[in-house]
This record gives sequence, structure tokens and C-alpha cells, in this order.
Amino acid sequence: MTIRGTVKQVEFMARIAKELGREVATGDDARRIMKIGTWYDSADETLLQLGLPPNRKEGRPGFLGYATDGKLHAQTAASDSHPLAV
Repeated sequence: MTIRGTVKQVEFMARIAKELGREVATGDDARRIMKIGTWYDSADETLLQLGLPPNRKEGRPGFLGYATDGKLHAQTAASDSHPLAV
């Protein structure tokens, strides 16, 4: 099956989601989830807000991460990062 065009692709994926019992996000929901229009002050702040490790500083090989309090916190999003899936 060949699907052509963005609108047809979105319609196809929405139909599949509904058939699987998943709620389809509205345009506003999608913009919020994907953080479209959100700006940060630096690359490191952007990485932090997206849950990614910081950029390597010169001379710092190995795995990078953020300091934590060591406690397990409640999950705010499902494994696919979709807040409605929780």
C-alpha cells in the first residue's frame, strides 16, 4: 500500500491510532508535546529540558549525565513520551 501526501499520512496514522484505542492529539496538544515554538537560552538548557545529557566539555571523556538527588521520582510520561499514555 502506497500512501502519498502528508494529509493522507496523518489520516492513515490517526485511523490506526483509533483502531488501537489510542487518543489522537489535537494540533495544540501536538505542539505542546513536541515543544514547537519553545525556545531556550542555550544548547545545554535545551538538552536538559529534552532529557538528554549535556554537551561534553573539553577534556571530559566518558559518559555524561546530570547530578540527581538519587531518589526515584514518579513518572510524568509514558515510555513513548506521550503524557496521555500514562
